[in-house]
Amino acid sequence: MANPPIRLGKAFRLAVCLSHPIQYKTPVLRALAHQPGLHLDVFYYSDRGLVRKHNRYHGGVPAWDVPLLEGYKSEFLPNLVDEESWKVPFIQPFINPAVIRRLRSGAYDAVIIHSYLYPSDWLAFWTAKKEHIKVLFYGDMYPRQPVSTSQRIVRSLLHRRMIHGADACLAIGSLARQVFLEEYEVPAER
Repeated sequence: MANPPIRLGKAFRLAVCLSHPIQYKTPVLRALAHQPGLHLDVFYYSDRGLVRKHNRYHGGVPAWDVPLLEGYKSEFLPNLVDEESWKVPFIQPFINPAVIRRLRSGAYDAVIIHSYLYPSDWLAFWTAKKEHIKVLFYGDMYPRQPVSTSQRIVRSLLHRRMIHGADACLAIGSLARQVFLEEYEVPAER
């Protein structure tokens, strides 16, 4: 991705859209929040993993050993669906239309989106494109596991639009970079 435009006296405004507070992503968010010249807003679609209650995603009641919301600005967006009763295969239970309003009103230069299986990330993606906000795709990529034909079709349709429509893809390591390059056919310069 080309360097962001230099705007004298103004911070680069970055939004990050995440499903829920994630222990291993918290240090990255804190580090970004303390970068000079960067304004960071984190939007969560759910409090899963944070609230001490049983949830099927974590297979019990999670208890993290680090504070997940300290050191950066975050907001939980209202979710229109009940995560526990969601039954749609392949698609995760996050429908948070408030992300549209937040991105439109935030004057953001870029947004980081973490998945192509969240309806809310699709709302964020299309809003960013319409508002001329740069989209950075930062997924936890790993080599694809064997999946059913229907899963392969859904994922192929979704990833093709989201990943190939992003302005840049951010790899968390060499394996993720290899997956972006080989399996998702993202050009190295992106």
